[in-house]
Amino acid sequence: MTRSRSIVTVFLLAALMLPFAVFAQATDSTPVNVGQLQVGTPVGNGIFNCNPIGAESVGSRSAIGGTYVPVSDAAVTLNTGYLVYKECLLRPLVNAQRETLTSAYVANMFELLAKGKNGNPLWPVDYRKDVAQVRDAEFVNTVKSELLSKINPSLKNEVTTAAVRNYQMTTQDPQNSLACPYEGDLRAAVRNPTQNYSPDVLFALADPNCNAVWLYYQVKDRVAANGAAAQDEWLNRLNWNNGIYDKRDANGNVTTPGIFLAAAGEQAVTSGFRQLENANDIGQMVRSMFAGLTSKLLSTSGGIPSILASNGPDSYLAQMMQQSQNGLLGNITTIALQNLYQILNWEQQYNDIQAQTANVLTTSINQIRGSENACWNLVIQKVCTGSASSTSCTSESGTALTIATSTQFSDAAIAKAGIGAAATALKQAVDASNQNIVTINSLIAAIQSSDANARNTALANLDTIVNANPPVLHTQSSITKVQDDLASVQAQMLGSQGGSVGFVKKTQQIWAGDAIDQYGSAVKSAIAWDGSIDPGTGWCNINKQSTLDQWAAKWSQ
Repeated sequence: MTRSRSIVTVFLLAALMLPFAVFAQATDSTPVNVGQLQVGTPVGNGIFNCNPIGAESVGSRSAIGGTYVPVSDAAVTLNTGYLVYKECLLRPLVNAQRETLTSAYVANMFELLAKGKNGNPLWPVDYRKDVAQVRDAEFVNTVKSELLSKINPSLKNEVTTAAVRNYQMTTQDPQNSLACPYEGDLRAAVRNPTQNYSPDVLFALADPNCNAVWLYYQVKDRVAANGAAAQDEWLNRLNWNNGIYDKRDANGNVTTPGIFLAAAGEQAVTSGFRQLENANDIGQMVRSMFAGLTSKLLSTSGGIPSILASNGPDSYLAQMMQQSQNGLLGNITTIALQNLYQILNWEQQYNDIQAQTANVLTTSINQIRGSENACWNLVIQKVCTGSASSTSCTSESGTALTIATSTQFSDAAIAKAGIGAAATALKQAVDASNQNIVTINSLIAAIQSSDANARNTALANLDTIVNANPPVLHTQSSITKVQDDLASVQAQMLGSQGGSVGFVKKTQQIWAGDAIDQYGSAVKSAIAWDGSIDPGTGWCNINKQSTLDQWAAKWSQ
């Protein structure tokens, strides 16, 4: 017996003492992870839903009329923005999302098919080798089974050893089946056989089960039959499963029929082409590498193992996923920027209107202060004779007067009108709006960044801002409100054309002592100073001597 034959025989004998699982069909291996997507797949909320911000950015959410359409059909125009946003932005996003996810699933499916059998493909790579493995496993199973348990103990070891040697000889070294194991003079041994048997032995040898030779042939035939049955089952299962192995558990039980795996693999191979073939709407065209996956398999001799994503970033499937992810990234960026530019536009409008409101308040205060200063000059000119310094003068009666001007009248009027509180609230709103503009601009820059972490963080922050409750963004409704507030403040402070006088004009009239007579007509300088600071009626009425006398008396004290 040659050395290699001895090694194989020892191996098969040792296998009889090992658990059957050693030769069992491959069990499920750990799923192959092809890596996480570099672009998060957005879910249907925030800017990736039919939200009012996106709708306003591309269309109208309110009824609109025109020169030739005096009544707009609100049933149509009310939803225009939502429809345009959905069809032109969200639909391409969903299509890109679908392509990205399916391309990742396809890549992972190829990994599982190529490595799902203990790191090996789920299809026969070397048919004859796989057949031999099935036959070997069934041989070990048969020898270890109850089949040989009733053999006479005195013959069992010899018969088993002979069966193992025969199996090894016929499967591992079939050429040795023609070799005679006797190394002496075979002719002499045949001519002078030694016969030393008793009658009992002769009768026992007449029973095949007591004859090692006949018993060996019985075991050999039974083992061969079992091996053929196992091989036939293996081949049938491959035929049933279109050439793909079943998935089995540790006990060898089928947990997932290979036909399911074959169907999943077929879907994976043709997924890109089917999506391309069925494309008939905006954004449904799939990227070239995903659509051309089948062509790649047909044109490469390396087959599936050569295109796996786990081979590195330059592999076909890795590039295919990256190409799809880049497309999805473009759609996500487009939608995010569409929303951000609309948000920024609203915020700037809001900021500008608030600035106009602040300007109205500032103008009103300046006009009140200017009117007060002009009144002081008029009073000084009328009360004092000759030239006057900034702090003193002489009255018509020759009394020395100490001029004491102040802003008490304007302060009282401004405070009573609530301008100070309004200005404080307005400043807080403008400061918050300025910060919003800074934040929005930073998000616009981050979403266009090549850094995936910065980009995804910006998207998450944008979604948080959009979904904040209470809202933190200023939208069209916010702009409408501050526009109304601006008009109201302008009317209150400066008056309106054809309407009532505003705060500034009314205060000037009160200080000048103007009044309304019994017929509703305005009477200029009708009321002298009543001595009050608030409202200060007539304190600037220099046409009333009583007013001048009161100031002369105050400054002479």
